Amino acid sequence: MKIEAFSLDKRSSHALYRQIAGQIMSMIREGRLAPGERLPTYRELAQRFKIAPGTVRKAYEELAREGWVHQVQGSGTFVGDQAAGTISGRKEQAHRLIAELLTSLEALRFSYSDMRDMILLRIRDREERQNQFSIALVDCNPETLRVCGNQLQALSHGTVRGYLLDDLRRSMDPPAMLGPFDLIVTTSTHAQEVGELLPGLERKICRAAVSLSCESVIAFASFSPAQSPGVFCESERFFRIVARRLEELRLWHGGLEVLYVSETDRLSEFLINKNVLIVPTGFTPAPSVARVLRDFTERGGRLLTFEYRIEQGSLLYLQDRITALREAHETDVEAP
Repeated sequence: MKIEAFSLDKRSSHALYRQIAGQIMSMIREGRLAPGERLPTYRELAQRFKIAPGTVRKAYEELAREGWVHQVQGSGTFVGDQAAGTISGRKEQAHRLIAELLTSLEALRFSYSDMRDMILLRIRDREERQNQFSIALVDCNPETLRVCGNQLQALSHGTVRGYLLDDLRRSMDPPAMLGPFDLIVTTSTHAQEVGELLPGLERKICRAAVSLSCESVIAFASFSPAQSPGVFCESERFFRIVARRLEELRLWHGGLEVLYVSETDRLSEFLINKNVLIVPTGFTPAPSVARVLRDFTERGGRLLTFEYRIEQGSLLYLQDRITALREAHETDVEAP
C-alpha cells in the first residue's frame, strides 16, 4: 500500500488517529485494500505526516479491536476480514447451544433420526413464517431506500419492499397499497407526512433515525477545502442531503457539483477538474463506468462513500417491534 494514499488535516477537530482509522476503513470497504495487504509501519506514516508514532499505533490498535486488521509481531499490520472475529464468536456460541440441545434430547431418549426430523421441521416452519413477514420502507430517494432496505432485510429476514414518498403521494389509495404489510418503516423526517397519507395504519408505522456513519464523517474530515469534490448519484433529493450534511460539517461551502446516473455518458468530462467523487453506499458501477472511475483513481482521484444508514438505537427498537409482532403472530397461529 502506498503512503501517498493517505491525507491528514491537522486543523480538523477530528483526532488524527481517527482520521487514519477512518481512511483505512473506507479503503477496505471500497476494495482499494485487499485482505492480507500490508499497511505502512508506524514509523513510515509518522515520518510522512510528521506525527508521533503513537498516533499511528493507536489508529491501528483500534482497527485491530474492530477486526479490520490483524497485527503480527515482528511482521507488521495486515488487512483482515473485518467480520472474522464476530463470525468466529457467534459460531462458537452456536456450537455450544447445539451441543446443549442434543444432550437434553438424548436425556429424553430421542434417537438421532428423531432429533434430525424435529429440528428440520422447526427450521422449515420458522423459514416459512419469516418469509411471510413483510416490511414496507418509505423514503424520498432511491439511495436511502436501497441502503436502509438492506439493513432491514438483515434484521428481519423477511420481505422488505421500498416505496418512494412521491409514489405514495400520487397513489389514489395509499392505505390499500401498504395495508397488507406487517410493518411500515420511514425516516423521522417523513414520519408525520406518511402518517397523514396512511390513516388507520398508524400502529404499523415506525420512524427510524438515519445519520451519516462515523466512518464517513472521519473520511470526509480528511479532505481540505481546497479540493474539488463532485457527487455522482441517482436522485436530486440524495444530492441535497449530501450538500446539506457537508455544510453542517463545515467541510465544503457551495460549489458542490453533481452528475446524475442518467447522465453517465458525461462522467469523463465531469471528472476532469475533480479530485474527489462522492457516491452513495451500495454503488455498483456498470463496466463502462468502472473503467472511467479506475482511470480517475489512477490519476490520484478519491472515491468517497456517503454512508447514510439507520442508527443503532432505531435498529434495536425495530428489532423489538419485529420480535413482538412475530410472537403475536405465532400465538394466533398456534391458538386452537
